[in-house]
Amino acid sequence: MRIVGLDPSLTSFGGAQARWDLDAAGPHLTTWRLTPTLRGHERLAFLLADVAERCAGADLVVLEGVFTSPLTAGTAMELSGLSWLVRHLLWEMSAPYAVVAPMTLKKWATGNAQADKVAMATEAVRRFPAVTEHITGDEADALWACAAGCWHAGYPLAAAPKDRVAALYAVEKSGRKRGRPKVGWPFPPAAELVS
Repeated sequence: MRIVGLDPSLTSFGGAQARWDLDAAGPHLTTWRLTPTLRGHERLAFLLADVAERCAGADLVVLEGVFTSPLTAGTAMELSGLSWLVRHLLWEMSAPYAVVAPMTLKKWATGNAQADKVAMATEAVRRFPAVTEHITGDEADALWACAAGCWHAGYPLAAAPKDRVAALYAVEKSGRKRGRPKVGWPFPPAAELVS
């Protein structure tokens, strides 16, 4: 089983992977961060090539969605474009993927939908013993996306409070009707973990 988490960014792209080998007692966790100095199409090609290599054969990929409010219109458009290019690439590769909104990911990780990157990294160090204090905020976001996928697939990296699990399966409120799920998982959850 191999689950990948991604925090797509044009300047500081975070990634994390949990891999279970047949002979290992637990998962092998790795994180990485890409900080390309390229611009335009060359930067996109570099980032997509890395995603293609790291996500090939993954059982599930979980991406943090785009948070655009403090960004300029041009940067927000480029970041949204990168997010959709990554999704399309995963689709082309037949890699099952889910997108988790930033506030949902923060709630899952810390219990606070307004948590900053420092809080996300601090909680990652606290909850996952294999993670060092030198993890960047982008790597921590990707690790939490990975942890969400691991939980969904039935391979939790750590215990999680019910309210945090509920964040992964919440639905959007839309009038009197029950809304659509906030996270569009590509397959049903491990039932015993959701109930």
